[in-house]
Formats: sequence, C-alpha cells, structure tokens
Amino acid sequence: MRKLLFVLTLALPVLLPATHAAASVPLTDSVGKGQYTLQVATYADETTANAAIRELPDAWVQEVRQDGRLLYRVNYKRFSDRNAAVRAQWDLEDLGYKSFIQELYT
Repeated sequence: MRKLLFVLTLALPVLLPATHAAASVPLTDSVGKGQYTLQVATYADETTANAAIRELPDAWVQEVRQDGRLLYRVNYKRFSDRNAAVRAQWDLEDLGYKSFIQELYT
C-alpha cells in the first residue's frame, strides 16, 4: 500500500495543474552524502540488544555514550542514500518495527 501511495505522490505533479505542482517535492538527499542506518531500538543492557538483533537479519549493535551512560543502539543495515533508507523503513513498519533514519558519521 505504501509503495502505491509513494508512486501516486510522485505522479501528483503531472496530474495537478501547474499552480499546485510546486507544492509537491520529490524525496531528495537534503542531508547530504554519507551513509545511513535505521535505528530500531536503544537498550541499557548489551544482552538485550544482542537478543534483539537475532530477531532482525542484518541488524547490528552500536555502543554510544549519553549523559555518562553506555547505551546499545540496535541499527538495521547501512544505506548509501536516504531514499533507500526510507524504503527499508516502510518495509520494517510493515513487519511491526518502528524506526528512524540515523546518519552515520565517519
């Protein structure tokens, strides 16, 4: 269903008069180049994070420090562009996983 809505959104500028076409903006990599991942969850316990990645193929754990605490983020795959991450995010939502796009800094 989401894919159909995405296709319809892209076709909208063609279907509407020119005065409305400017309001529709296709997805772009507005953040810039780099790699992206989908952050699925964050845990204070490494064992729980590792259990979560066993349920989701291609997931991995990233250790981060926040407010002096060591946390474990469960991330899903790596993407070379934001559009690919958005498409994968829709697929994860269909499987029942909430996530958000995170840019990876190197």
